[in-house]
Amino acid sequence: AAEPAAARRAVAFAVNDERSFYGRLTGRQNLEFFGALYGLAGAARDRRVAEVLSLAGLDDAAGLRFNGYSSGMRQMLALARALLADAPILLADEPTRSLDPRAADRVRAFLRGELAGRRGKTVLWATHDLAEAAGQADDIAVIARGRVRLAGPASAWAAEGPESLRRDYERAVAAGEDRP
Repeated sequence: AAEPAAARRAVAFAVNDERSFYGRLTGRQNLEFFGALYGLAGAARDRRVAEVLSLAGLDDAAGLRFNGYSSGMRQMLALARALLADAPILLADEPTRSLDPRAADRVRAFLRGELAGRRGKTVLWATHDLAEAAGQADDIAVIARGRVRLAGPASAWAAEGPESLRRDYERAVAAGEDRP
């Protein structure tokens, strides 16, 4: 990017296997710590932490130690942390992996309904689950070997049925194996 610092500020990341939280700190304390790293301080930081905890549905769990969080709560805290900086773009890496069906539904509703819908954020959803991609995305891109091999509106595959995305995925990935 021509302006790497601006690009970094524009994109927030939430990874499924988050390892940077401190287990002995509460959810709120973890977010306060990361808020300070993002340059938030004092009352402004406290307001932002309270806001993202509420958005993520973690108000009641904010005072619990991270070590006691379930997988779903950990994923929602990772999303809350990504929201601290209020970036216009969120890259969510495998946001529902290893979650039970109800927790996965909450994450999907949060990303699609709250963030993309009501807040107007762009959510880039990285997943290996084609059915989830087809059900959540407006647009789908398949990346193989570091290159976009297939892209288009999700509605194009929905019209043909669920097997069409799998078929086109297999073709695109196979074609990418022949080239760097």
